[in-house]
Amino acid sequence: MLIFGSLPQRREPLVILTVFSKERIPEKLKENEVDISFETNLNGNYSNNSYSSTVNFSIKDDPEEENYYLARVAEIGTYWYEGNEDTIAYKNYIYMEPIDPQTKETYLPNSGGHFILSDEIFNGKEYEMKLGAFNDLRKFESQQSSSYYQTGKYEIEFHKINRALYLYLLSIDNNQYPGPFTEPTQVYSNVENGYGIVGTSSFTKYVIEETRNN
Repeated sequence: MLIFGSLPQRREPLVILTVFSKERIPEKLKENEVDISFETNLNGNYSNNSYSSTVNFSIKDDPEEENYYLARVAEIGTYWYEGNEDTIAYKNYIYMEPIDPQTKETYLPNSGGHFILSDEIFNGKEYEMKLGAFNDLRKFESQQSSSYYQTGKYEIEFHKINRALYLYLLSIDNNQYPGPFTEPTQVYSNVENGYGIVGTSSFTKYVIEETRNN
């Protein structure tokens, strides 16, 4: 007689790991901590490599804090077709370039440009963070064809971020477009017993109300 079966297997004890992260939210931006402004260059365009708009952040850094900053600009608008009652809204972070030497450009998929800055070089002093755009950042209304209409405006964001988010964005950027001799680096994580990032920020925003002369 043949008996088919299996010997009882030894069961290992189940180990449960707690995934944990703890981060402080940066202090709320004070009224005089940053002054946001923009300039328009009517002769600027991509073909001659001159910016159509420049965004300036005049930062008064607190010497008692280790600060990290992030800036970005979003186009917010709507468009619709004649005869179609549905209006479609969108928000896209636009392509820009850093002008000042300390600001670093980072890119997250589907999120556009993020520009980060550490106060390590200018701690406790005033600093001018500058970004250039090939877009005209003034409000607009346009009719692209006999049946297509669009309106839009631009919103400037300025964030104080925690150190963990700053390091994460740097590590993402280091691995984004590696060259043939680039050494791969570990993406920064502040999660114990796991992978990921807990990022925090406090921010202010500035909506450009000036309208283009169509």
